[in-house]
Amino acid sequence: HFDIFLDFDGTITTTDVCHAMVKALAGEGWQAINQRWENREISTVECARQTLKTFRQQEPEAILQIAESISLEKGFGAFVQAVQQAGHRLYILSDGYELYIHHLLKKAGISLPVYANRMVFKPEMDIETPHGEPACGQCGVCKCKLVRRLSRNDGKSVYIGDGVSDYCPVKEV
Repeated sequence: HFDIFLDFDGTITTTDVCHAMVKALAGEGWQAINQRWENREISTVECARQTLKTFRQQEPEAILQIAESISLEKGFGAFVQAVQQAGHRLYILSDGYELYIHHLLKKAGISLPVYANRMVFKPEMDIETPHGEPACGQCGVCKCKLVRRLSRNDGKSVYIGDGVSDYCPVKEV
């Protein structure tokens, strides 16, 4: 049996939800913040914190409204069902946010373990990283640490994802 680890944004979804959220809600300066992140001058967490401060709307409803316009890849539900019926385990490892991931999965009638960042809305919009790795600090969710922790000992693991936060776990499996 395999342990299958999946990225969410742009892998399970047809569009990157984080990118859509930033495009719709972020104010002046988000592109410069993003460029600093792409240049690896700041961490994912610092990029998120700085970008969230520019959001014109800071309510969960605004995030969920954007998520509503994004769909899961065609056939993802059937894929999940077939993989689970075959006895394999599926996990979502995302440097995105639990809020919209759980919302979109529930809407599609899919239940999977999700390891992602958390959005906090009070006293101001912020990010919590319960699955981070302080020793590295590059990503909000340390997918490598999760792959090591969640994989069964037989060593049969698969990772599906192609974003910046997916480079390390791809090498890990």
